[in-house]
Amino acid sequence: LASQLRGEAARAESAHAEALRRAFAEERAALDAELQRAQAAVDALSAERAALTEALHTRRAALAERLTWLRPAPPPPPPELDDAPLVAAPFVGLTSVQREPLIERLAGRDLSPLQVTNTLLSMLTGRWTLLTGPPGVGKSALARALLTRLGHGPDSGRGLELVVRRDWQDDAPLFGFWNPSTSRWEPSSEGLLERLLRAEDDAARGLGGLYPVLFDELNLAPPEHYLARLLSALEAGEPTIRLYDRELRPHNRQRYPQALRVGDNVRLLATVNHDDTVERLSPRLLSRASVLRIEQDGATAAFVSAEPLDEPAPRWDALQAAFLGRPAPLGALEGLLNLLTRQRLPGAPTPRVILAMERYLGAAEGLIPRIDAEDLQLCQRVLPPLRGVGPRWRATLDELTRRLQDGGWRRAAARARALREQGEAQGDWYDFLQA
Repeated sequence: LASQLRGEAARAESAHAEALRRAFAEERAALDAELQRAQAAVDALSAERAALTEALHTRRAALAERLTWLRPAPPPPPPELDDAPLVAAPFVGLTSVQREPLIERLAGRDLSPLQVTNTLLSMLTGRWTLLTGPPGVGKSALARALLTRLGHGPDSGRGLELVVRRDWQDDAPLFGFWNPSTSRWEPSSEGLLERLLRAEDDAARGLGGLYPVLFDELNLAPPEHYLARLLSALEAGEPTIRLYDRELRPHNRQRYPQALRVGDNVRLLATVNHDDTVERLSPRLLSRASVLRIEQDGATAAFVSAEPLDEPAPRWDALQAAFLGRPAPLGALEGLLNLLTRQRLPGAPTPRVILAMERYLGAAEGLIPRIDAEDLQLCQRVLPPLRGVGPRWRATLDELTRRLQDGGWRRAAARARALREQGEAQGDWYDFLQA
């Protein structure tokens, strides 16, 4: 009996094990079939994705033929070229200049010698020179012709002409910006930063080049916005423009360093209009500029020739040595300037303005009669920043006009009289440039 029981137990255990094996095999076969179906679905999706990607690329390529911004960007230049420091081109200029013959050559047959002398002395004695006057009088043509004849115009590789756009609301269009995605300083296409870097190298190597920058229609956009970095730098004794923080360390920092110095060989010129389509100039800018009014006369400067002279360009240090001597005392102008200072009027002459006037009067000796030089400085340095409102301002203008007339400064007296008349007609609101 015991033997029989053991046999039945063995047969039952064997049957159970066989049943488990069959169940496991069936479950495994089912899982394998499910896995094959899933793999087939994945393969189908991959094929569909590849087809869609190819279709997308084909459509993008077709659109790129019509939309240029969809075209792939060109590969970046090699690092050794993209990061090369900017250096000034070799320049061999005249080391000695005679004042009267130079002015005669610059004036030619279509410019007034007084106009040329006044503009050149304004450039030599101050960083900023603003040309104002009615539209179409030839402000840009005059500046362009003078710089070209001097040998330092845009075609020389040193001068630069910029046409201001209304959408310039910060200084990125002129100086570029930091690109965090590429760790690079992205320069502007206008070329101002490159000119300043070459001017810095020129000054460091003593090449003697002049780097004038002409802003056409300076106040079409707010200058205090798009020139903020430059205006702030020029406040310092050694003007330095800081582009970015030292910790950024862009890949092209050899070409675009963290800071650059604006040397004395950089001069800023600008044409300015005054109507409802432009921005008002701030007293901050006007107090640092010489404001030259280009009059509308029979021989408008709009038709002057901008061809360079058939002579080597004078070096910037040679021009300074020829024209800039010792500053001349203010003389009779001192009492007039004291009147404006005592009244504490907005735009009253600052020590910086007075020093520039003394340098101009010293440089004008032998070229412009003293009374005419004083008259020009009053019109170009003293009167432009003046603006105010109210009867007190009107009374001060009356006294100023009387003193200008008594002193023999006819141009300045006429301008002050026009300012007084127009301001009274506008409800005691006075603005010299608008007048």
